Amino acid sequence: MRRYDKNSMEIFKNKLDFTHWSKSKNNEDPSIYYDNFIKEFTDIHNSCFPLKKVKFKSKSIKPWVTKGILKSINRKNLLYKTYIKSPNIANKKKFTDYIQKQTESSVKAFQKAIY
Repeated sequence: MRRYDKNSMEIFKNKLDFTHWSKSKNNEDPSIYYDNFIKEFTDIHNSCFPLKKVKFKSKSIKPWVTKGILKSINRKNLLYKTYIKSPNIANKKKFTDYIQKQTESSVKAFQKAIY
């Protein structure tokens, strides 16, 4: 991910202003001229707006979500993927039945944690 802030934008504009584009114009062939221009522009862009790694925080697990509920959620996701890959009545029934069971157990665990 690149970060485009005001300071970096100003540096980028200044570097573009002070770049000698004439060295790219010496070529008669337009494709070579274009390639040189793009290379120069890209180099300036990458130096002003470097790629930075973005760290995503892991999903916060609510205190009422037990290991059993996490397993249940993973099973539900697996059943959903199976249903999407081969959508038939049997897979749909398995998925919808499991959703009902999983929802009931999640609600019970939530109510137990609150009260």
